[in-house]
Amino acid sequence: MIPENAEDIILAQNPDLNLQEGDIQTKFAFKTKRNIRKMVIEVKTQTSRQLLQNKLKPEWTICNIDDYVTISRCFKCSRYNHRHRECRSEET
Repeated sequence: MIPENAEDIILAQNPDLNLQEGDIQTKFAFKTKRNIRKMVIEVKTQTSRQLLQNKLKPEWTICNIDDYVTISRCFKCSRYNHRHRECRSEET
């Protein structure tokens, strides 16, 4: 679902951001329940700050930028950074 040349498209269509080749690494793409396509990219800190202040223009769309953070949480004890399969705590 990710175009092979996603980084090239972003670099070519956003010259005002002064991005360099290698600043963007595409990780994965997915669709939400409302059929909205989203793409997750990995960037350095300075590039992230710059992108958060602007909008990104890949292909024929203008995209909002936001941080993507995943948190693993145990359903057994409700604590963070592990899953219920690895949990050694009591069930809450």
